[in-house]
Amino acid sequence: MEEQQSRLLVACDSWERALFSTFLFTEFREQEVMYLFWKDLNPKLRTVRVLSKPDLKFYPKRWEEREVPVPAELGGKGFSENGSKPAAVAPEQPAYHGAWPAG
Repeated sequence: MEEQQSRLLVACDSWERALFSTFLFTEFREQEVMYLFWKDLNPKLRTVRVLSKPDLKFYPKRWEEREVPVPAELGGKGFSENGSKPAAVAPEQPAYHGAWPAG
């Protein structure tokens, strides 16, 4: 399984690698990743939260809001070199907003 994951990540561009790494290393569900916002990332604690977003009608399965550590395997993906989120992204903006491939 690790070999398949490695081959997948090598074949990805940087955006795809960040997206698939988020799935692989946080074990978040699809809707949880789709509704991740930059304000859900805590660069100082190196954690990411799954929170309800009632205004978007998103609620985690079983109402399970949680905070998980950002695994070392994710490295700086989602965080800049100095540990902060990208300055150009508003905290209310989805982390993957506008970047989902057309399907």
